[in-house]
Amino acid sequence: MEMKQVSDNCFAVLCEKNRVCDANSGLINRAGGVVIDTQSDLAHARQMIELFSKVWPAMPKRVINTHEDGYHVWGNQLFKGAEIIAHRSVPERMKTVADPEETRKLLHGVDRFITRLVLKALHPGVAAVGQQLLEDYNFDGIELVLPTTLKDC
Repeated sequence: MEMKQVSDNCFAVLCEKNRVCDANSGLINRAGGVVIDTQSDLAHARQMIELFSKVWPAMPKRVINTHEDGYHVWGNQLFKGAEIIAHRSVPERMKTVADPEETRKLLHGVDRFITRLVLKALHPGVAAVGQQLLEDYNFDGIELVLPTTLKDC
């Protein structure tokens, strides 16, 4: 993960592996600070916060979730007290699309020999995604934190 300056007050955190669940995030370091998307797991979100702290020492007042996929919202819980902004349709979709328990079940299955064999035989792509996630992420401890402010586009 690395941080790049995009303009005077805009920074991006880029996940260089470009693998499943690698999300990029942004920081606007004005008006109380705004983070765009909060990463795929707590470890990556903490690493992102550490990188952003080099240019913005406080926690941001706002977070924008661009959409409901887990790898964009699973770090939300680390931004306690921040206003989390998203489209009005995002919270309902997050409850199914970004349910961390479902991802943990998938990884638990992929991590078991018999289940992995069955998955490889029936759904090789799902097995490959699960294996890759196991290499790069830890979804333990993630709590789904929904947006607090909803907008219509």
